Amino acid sequence: MFLSKKRMNPYTPYKFAFGLLILGFGYLIYALSGNYADAAGKVPFIFMLLGYLMFSTGELFMSPVGLSKVTELAPPKIVAFMMGVWFLSSAFAFRLVGMVGGLLAVEGSADEADPLVSLAIYTEGFQNIAYVTLGGAALAFLVAPILKKWMHGIH
Repeated sequence: MFLSKKRMNPYTPYKFAFGLLILGFGYLIYALSGNYADAAGKVPFIFMLLGYLMFSTGELFMSPVGLSKVTELAPPKIVAFMMGVWFLSSAFAFRLVGMVGGLLAVEGSADEADPLVSLAIYTEGFQNIAYVTLGGAALAFLVAPILKKWMHGIH
């Protein structure tokens, strides 16, 4: 609301791109946290806090904005259906995240796992996810002007 009054409110495609960018920084924070681990493989809590802050902020750039735009851009007769599709896409995303998490799993039980080995696996995984997310953000910024045109004046 404040940004709208100042005529500085970004269009929706840019909000999604900013959200991806912030999420990418969150994963990058987690990846860099491995450089500050102690001898037991534990990282300072500030990295967890900053990562969660980035994830929450990035999600706020996308989820409520996306649902709002679904209701504005969908044809009136299928708004409810399209909202269902929006939520179903979240379900598919959760499934994908579960598969990625499975790829990062450490062999053996939690009691048997070496914390330093786990740290190396997870920091590399977070680094790769950060690169993919930041690449997605760059792509989103590139296609944002095209999407803005296709939205026919809906902010």
